[in-house]
Amino acid sequence: MATYSVPVLCVDTTADVTEINGLIYGDYKLLLGPNPQAGWTGPQYPNATTNWLSGQTIAHCGTGGCLYNIKEDPTEHNDIAQQNPAILEKLHQRIAQIKTTLFSPNRGRVDPAACEAARVRYNGYWGPWLN
Repeated sequence: MATYSVPVLCVDTTADVTEINGLIYGDYKLLLGPNPQAGWTGPQYPNATTNWLSGQTIAHCGTGGCLYNIKEDPTEHNDIAQQNPAILEKLHQRIAQIKTTLFSPNRGRVDPAACEAARVRYNGYWGPWLN
């Protein structure tokens, strides 16, 4: 089951491995780890009168994952991972298979100035940060 919190916007990393944090396979969607911008919107929310920082809403699905039947639950409100261990395992196996051929370039380090600009100047959104 997903839990929600206010995250740190940027994580400085030197990892040269691209992570797979989700997969749609058939009627199912698997999400892994922290997933920013996790929230539900509607026809009137968020809008110009709200102060919703989408980058500060995270679903924490952990290594086991959050599983959704996107055909029956297209808004992804019901995590069905515990009730469907076989489907969950099948999607984990598919991710492991995809990882064997995944292109994963070294993208270098996160620039702290970019993170600071996103937090301070752009209210949690990415934007230009170099002067």
